[in-house]
Order: sequence, then structure tokens, then C-alpha cells
Amino acid sequence: MAVATYTSDLATINDCSSTSTPDTWAEPTGMTAGTTISAQTDFYIEGAACISKITNATGTSGVGFPDASGATTLPSGEAFWFWIYHIGAKALQTRANGGLQVIVGNTLANYYAFYLEGSDTYVIGGWKRVPIDPTLTGNDADGFAFRNRTQGTPDGTWAAYGGGLVSIASVAGPSVGVDYVAYGRDLLVEFGGGGDPVATFSSIATNDATNARGQFQLNNGAYYQQGLLILGSATNAVDFRDTAGAAVFIEKTPKVASAFNEIEIRNASSRVDWGAVSFTALGLQSRGKLTITNNADVNIDACSFTGMDTFSLQAGTDILNSTFRGCNAITAPGSNLSGTQVLVPTVAANTSALIWNVNTDPNGLLDNMTFSKGTNAHHAIEFGTALVLPMSITLTGINFTGFSATEGGTNGDETLHIKDTEGTLTINLVECTGNIGYRTEGATVVISASVPITVTVKDKAGFAISGVRTGVYLTSDRTEVINLDTNGSGVASGSFTGSTPAECEVRCRKASSTDNPKYIAFSSIQTISTTGLDFAVTMIEDTINNAAE
Repeated sequence: MAVATYTSDLATINDCSSTSTPDTWAEPTGMTAGTTISAQTDFYIEGAACISKITNATGTSGVGFPDASGATTLPSGEAFWFWIYHIGAKALQTRANGGLQVIVGNTLANYYAFYLEGSDTYVIGGWKRVPIDPTLTGNDADGFAFRNRTQGTPDGTWAAYGGGLVSIASVAGPSVGVDYVAYGRDLLVEFGGGGDPVATFSSIATNDATNARGQFQLNNGAYYQQGLLILGSATNAVDFRDTAGAAVFIEKTPKVASAFNEIEIRNASSRVDWGAVSFTALGLQSRGKLTITNNADVNIDACSFTGMDTFSLQAGTDILNSTFRGCNAITAPGSNLSGTQVLVPTVAANTSALIWNVNTDPNGLLDNMTFSKGTNAHHAIEFGTALVLPMSITLTGINFTGFSATEGGTNGDETLHIKDTEGTLTINLVECTGNIGYRTEGATVVISASVPITVTVKDKAGFAISGVRTGVYLTSDRTEVINLDTNGSGVASGSFTGSTPAECEVRCRKASSTDNPKYIAFSSIQTISTTGLDFAVTMIEDTINNAAE
């Protein structure tokens, strides 16, 4: 291809390098504690300076500017971005009481204040890149208000911006800083490979640091992502490969919409390889999504995703030997998830952790997965209406923990959810474990399981009896399941493939002319369950036949 490129859509409102050009900075109404406003060249993070103020008094202090170019219409789902800083974290009020904050409004007298950090959260201090969507009302996912203070009567247009704090102790010299105010959301990565270096998490962070955008930052050996990271575009593919075990944190962004943080892979010609990468959401408001828009070549191995939102995959997506922990639903239309764990998902009741809505047998694609139920009464796998019934599918080696074994249940926590309303779906279970029930929206479901059959035969003293002819037969049609002699440990074993639960007869006999001692023939009606049959038999010596010899 070509050398990888990195393009941000952040549009500058003020680069905060001057108190008078292009906009005049002043104290917002209600934020007048402290003294001199200045362009600070000692601790800026972008450009040549930041705007600072001396906060040598307790109370609410701040700086702000009316945008001389007029109001900005914020596109839906985007945000205003601020760099905000305070030199003395312990001098701040708590977050709930104002701490460190930014403002957005129509004038410096009419605005909303957004509380971001405080002495209880801003322990280490330093520059913070914060996205703000001032259109949001009510509370965030933590129950904290989006808008925390209203000054004057803001009219919903956005033409004035700033930052400040509520201090509980004075700090000598310039102490609060605001830098690079912008708006947008996207960071686009294109090209790479084909003789040129491929794109990596490190290369994205290096470019971000050069431009001080704060969308994908490296800090103490880990990466911090916020906004929309786009790998490839509609017109240009990307070659992105990072298999060095990176740690990527989805930033805690409490003042944006829930869909704000996302990684999206575009262009069917793109290739993305991730190996041993851990992705962890730090907040609840925007947990981070992974969306694969086109059927790109995506290869993810031994990675982990913790606390994230939804995953929308494609048929060309391989996520192998990986772990989803505490995430929302995974939509996988023919994706390969073999060996992957889906643990304690946060999906709603009567929905599913994994959605398989494609007319494809998952055999070989979902093999050896593990599912455990989360807090809500949800399903493990949903088979959608794209399956054309009648159809037979196979699930191999999957472990299910915590789900209901009820067949035809309606509680919402049955293992499988069949969305078709008519037709017959036969589900062959091969070496699957745990409770395996199902809910159906009307289709007929036949569970055909390959399950282990074990019969252990002992005498009254508890000693194993070898050479016992042991048979297991279905009571419905006398189909022979096993018919063999017990081994030296008194065990006769095999397997059963068919619909479960299934009633069977267990028969044990050791009374031929060469047997010594002989035993009374044994028969018992048992049930082959979804996990098989493991049955212990105690045989009684036939004292009459033994005496006759």
C-alpha cells in the first residue's frame, strides 16, 4: 500500500495560545476567584502555550472565551474537547462539589458547567483530555448529572467555552490551565503495509502525541482510547497488525453519549491482526464498541475484552482463544469464535450473549467455547430467523454454566433461543457440557446429543465385578446403546447420540455356565440426560445357582 496515515476530524475552536487572538479570554460569571489570566508557556500541552489563571483564593475560579467566529453546531454523537489541568490536586473540592470543570454555553454569563474531577478522583493530577456533549440531559450511567451547574439562562447554542475549578486552598502562581478546545470525534487510520510499515497501536499514539489530540494516548506503557477510532475507510484499506500484547483502555468519558467510544474496521480489503491485546473499559457511560462494517480480514487471537459494549462482527472475523468478560452482546454472522470464552455478559433479560443470525451451521466455528450466565436471566446463544428451517446444526465441545436446562422454557435464561416461528431445527450436541435447555418462538426443536454412557458394576462388598454383560436400550424402540462386558474396574462405557432426555433400560447379567460366582440378573429404568448417563449397579450373588454347582 503506502505509508500509514492518521487523520483526525477534530476542528479547532481555539488553540489557547493567546489571551486575545483569535478570541478574548475573561472570567466567566460566577468564576471570579483568583487573579491574573495569562498565556502560560511553562506547562502547556499543545501549540505554544495554554491559558492559565492564578488561583490564590478559595472559591470558584475560571477562564473562558466567547467564540468570535460565532456559534458551533455540534453534529449528533460528537463532542467538544478540552485539555484541562490543575497544578494542585489536593487544593480542589471533590468532584461532586465542583472540583475541576469545564463550561459550554452561548455566552460567558449563560452556560452549563460540567464537573469532571475532584480531590477524590484527580489524585495524581496532570493534563486531562475531556470530551463534552452539552446537549445531554439527565444522568449518566453512574447516576451523576450530565449538566452539573447552570449559570444564567443558556439558550442551547454553543459559542462560549472555558474551564475552571472550585478550590478549598489557594495555590501560588498560575495553577489552572485550559488548552486546545476543539470539536469532533473521529481518528482515521489508513494504508500501511505492502513494503511500508504496518499501522500499530504505538504508531497511532506517536502521531496523537505529536498533535496533542488526546484521542489515543500512551501513558505508563498502556494506551487510552476515546472517541471513534476508524481502521480503514470506504475508499482506502488499512494494514494494521499488533501482536505484542498491548493494553488498551477505553477512557472513562462520563459527559458523552453511550455510543461515543468505538473502534470500527472498514473496507473489505483491510487486514487487522491483534494478538494478546487486552481491551478494558474504564467507565460505564460509554464502554466502547467494536464494529466491523465490511467483511475485512480480521484475525484476533488470545485477546481479552473486559466491560465493553456491543461487538458487531462479520463472516471474515476470527476471534480465537479469547475472552469477553462482562461485555454486551456479540453479533457473529458466521464468525469463527472457537476456543473463546463469553463470561458473565451484561445483556438484558431474555436476550442473548451471542447472536448467530445467518443460515450457516456453526459446526467448526463455535467449537470449544465457554459461556457463563451474567446477572440477568439471559440466553447464551440466539439462533435468528436467517436460519432456513428445516435445518440441522452441530455444537461441539461448548461448556454452558448457569443456564436453565428446561426444554421449551419461557423464563428467559434457557441456554439457547430459537427465533424461528415454524419449521424444525435439529441441534446436535457433541461433547457439550452443562445445562442445555432452549426457548423457541414456535419452531420445533430437536436436541440430539452425543453424551457419555457409563455403567459401573460392583458387588455388595463394593468390589468391582468384571465380565458382566451390560446393555443399555432405549425403552421407546429397544435401540441398543451399548452391549459389552465390564472391564477390570467393573465399568462398561460408550456414548449415545440422539434426542435427550431419553428413557432407557440398563440390564446387567453374569450367570453363564462358566461364570463363578453367578449373579442375579439386574434391570433398571433410567434416563439419559443432556449430560449422559453415569449409573452404579450393585449385583447380588445368586446363592441358589451357585449352590447347585
